[in-house]
Amino acid sequence: AEPVSKQVRFQLIDDLCSRYLDLLSKPWPEIIAAYREKQSLAGREIVVDDGHKKTAGLFAGIDEEGRLLLQTADGKQSFAAGTVRLAR
Repeated sequence: AEPVSKQVRFQLIDDLCSRYLDLLSKPWPEIIAAYREKQSLAGREIVVDDGHKKTAGLFAGIDEEGRLLLQTADGKQSFAAGTVRLAR
């Protein structure tokens, strides 16, 4: 594959930023709906690291407040922040 020119890279960044800002200008329910439509974690086992502990479980969606929902052995938990990775 040939290297991508700076002009093409800058155009791609500009397009991504424009789409992101356009999405953020929409009402919150539309933002959540767009995320739910595009997410690829459904049915996947993931690990959430909230900075204090790591919690494993199945991705259970995104709630109305934008928190990640995780189905764990202890029940459903929600996370407002943290690092997410696929479980091995």
